Amino acid sequence: MKQQHYLYIPGRKTMLSLFLCLALLAASGGIALAASMPGESSAEPAETSAAVQDSSEESLPAYSITLADEGSSSDCGSVLIDGSRVTITEAGDYTVSGSLSNGQLVVGADKESRVQLRLNGVSISSASSAALYVISAERVFIVLEDGTENILSSTGSFVQTDDNNVDGAIFSKDDMTIKGSGTLNILCAEGHGIVGKDDLKIKSGEIHITSAKKGISANDTLEIADGSLSIHADTEGLEATEVIIAGGELDITAKDDGINASDGSGSNSGPFGQMGESAASSCSITISGGTVRINAEGDAIDANGSFTVSGGTVLISGPTARGNGALDYDAGGIISGGMVIAVDSSGMGLNFRTAENQGSILYTFQSVQSAGTGITLTDDSGTVIASFTPEKSFQTVVISTPEIQQGQTYTLSAGTESVEITMDTLLYGGNMGGFGGRGGMMMPQDGSNGFGRGNGGFGSMTPPEGGQNSNGNGMMTPGVEQGFDGSGFGHGGRGGFERP
Repeated sequence: MKQQHYLYIPGRKTMLSLFLCLALLAASGGIALAASMPGESSAEPAETSAAVQDSSEESLPAYSITLADEGSSSDCGSVLIDGSRVTITEAGDYTVSGSLSNGQLVVGADKESRVQLRLNGVSISSASSAALYVISAERVFIVLEDGTENILSSTGSFVQTDDNNVDGAIFSKDDMTIKGSGTLNILCAEGHGIVGKDDLKIKSGEIHITSAKKGISANDTLEIADGSLSIHADTEGLEATEVIIAGGELDITAKDDGINASDGSGSNSGPFGQMGESAASSCSITISGGTVRINAEGDAIDANGSFTVSGGTVLISGPTARGNGALDYDAGGIISGGMVIAVDSSGMGLNFRTAENQGSILYTFQSVQSAGTGITLTDDSGTVIASFTPEKSFQTVVISTPEIQQGQTYTLSAGTESVEITMDTLLYGGNMGGFGGRGGMMMPQDGSNGFGRGNGGFGSMTPPEGGQNSNGNGMMTPGVEQGFDGSGFGHGGRGGFERP
C-alpha cells in the first residue's frame, strides 16, 4: 500500500505540473502546445474574406418565387403574396422567375437581413411605382443568372404609397449589389432607372437602362467594377456623391451631364464659379480602368469636387453648347494613367490641372469640325498614338495618353487642320487654377469680352508657352497659346473670356 501510495502521488503531481505548464504556455502565446490539446483545432480560424462577406450565399437558406398574374407562389412561408405585390420579409437566397404585367417585387426584411435575388428570366412591369422596391434590408444582391434576360420597368407616373419618394424602376433604401452573367433591361417612362439611397455596386452583368430622368442615381457611393452598362438618360447618366469606375464597358448617352458627382447640397459651382456657390469638395469621380464612352449635352464629366484618372479609356463626345464642357471639376483634375480624348465646343474647354507620368494636351481648332471628323495624334516618327471619331461637332479637344511625354513633339490633326505641338511641360494648353468660389459669369455670344462679378476664392491662370501668369481674373483667346490679364469684377470669379 505504501509503495502504491508513493507511486500514485508522483503521478498526480506530474499531471498537475503538466497542466500548469500548458496553462502558462497558452497565456504566453504557446499556441502550438495549446492547440495540440484534445478537441482543439490545430489552426487559427481564418478571417472571412471580403468576397465571402459580400456574397452572403454560404449562410442564406434557398427559396424560390414564381411570379404570375393569375397567382404568384413561393416555397417560403415568409413571402407575402397580396395580389400582384410579392413581399420578401426575411433573409434568404431567392430564385425568382416568371412575370407580372402590373405588379411589384418588394424586399421588406429587417435591418440585419441579407437578401439575394437570383433573377432567372424575370419580367416585372409596374404602372405606378418601382418594379423592384427595397424598403429595408442590410444589403440586397441582385444576381443575373447566366443566359437569362430580365426586364424591370415602370411605365407610368409614380403614385406614392408610403413615406418614401419612390421614383425609379429599381428603388432601394439600402445597400445594393448587382452581379451575374445574365442581362437586365431597365425602363422608366417618367423617372430614373436605378435609385440607391445608400451605396450601389455593379460587379458584373449586362445592363441596359432607358430612363426619362437619371440613368443611375446613388446617394453615397456608386462603384462599377466590371460588366457591360449602356444608358440612355434624359438628364444625367450616372450620379452619386462618389463615382468609382474600376472596370467594365460603359456607354452613356445623356441630355444633361454624362457622369455627375454631386452631394445634393446645391453647393456645386464648376470651374468658373458660375453657379454662385462654393465647390462640394467631398464629391469625386475616379476612373482607374475599363472603357467609358460618353455622349452628353451637359458637362460630360461634372465632378463637383475632384476628378482623377489613373487608368482605363475615356472617350467623350461632349456638348455643342458653349455653356458646358467635356470636363468640369472644382477641387482638382489629375491624370496619371490611361487614355482620355474629350471634345466639345470652344466655350468651356478645360484641361487637367495636374498630369503625372504622361502629358495632356488642350487645343482649340481654328474652325468647328463636323460630327464624324476623325482626330489623330502622331509622334515625330508618324506613328498614330491616339485616334477618335466624335459623334458630334466640336472645336476643342483634350487628349492624354501614356505616349505623350515631356520634350517630345507631336502632330494633332482633325479634318484639314493640323498643328505641331512640342511638350515643354506635361501640360499643353491653358490650365485654369484657383477654381471654386463665388462669382457670376456673363459670356456674350457676339464675340465680345464678358465679365464676372462676385466674391470668390483666389483664382489664377497658368498659360502655356511662356505666357503671362495672372492672379484673379483672366482672359484667354481659344486657339491662341497665350494667357492675358483680363477684365472683370470679383475675387476669384473668372473675368472676361473672349469668344473666337
